Amino acid sequence: EGLYEQVKQKSQNEQLETMRSLARHDGENIISREYGSLSSDTKLAFWYALALGMSKGDIVGMPSDYDFGQSGQELLAATETMDFESQITLLRNAVEPMGAEPKPGAAV
Repeated sequence: EGLYEQVKQKSQNEQLETMRSLARHDGENIISREYGSLSSDTKLAFWYALALGMSKGDIVGMPSDYDFGQSGQELLAATETMDFESQITLLRNAVEPMGAEPKPGAAV
């Protein structure tokens, strides 16, 4: 929840950049390093919280003119046909490697 609040307090451009930092394993971004120290289930819960924040307007959403592309649409369609446990496993495997390793010692 604290990590979500840190993202929520940022401007929309900073929110987007933070999510991009997570995806590219940016070790210079403190939120990316904090995220990297979370468990797989907590990482999944964090992205779920971001998705809920997007639907509420607290977190920057996808632009209305965003082109997801054919392969993205096919992946989404395939995911929607999976049973719940398979969906969770797929999503957990997607979010687990994101973020950066925390710095050694007391620094995050």
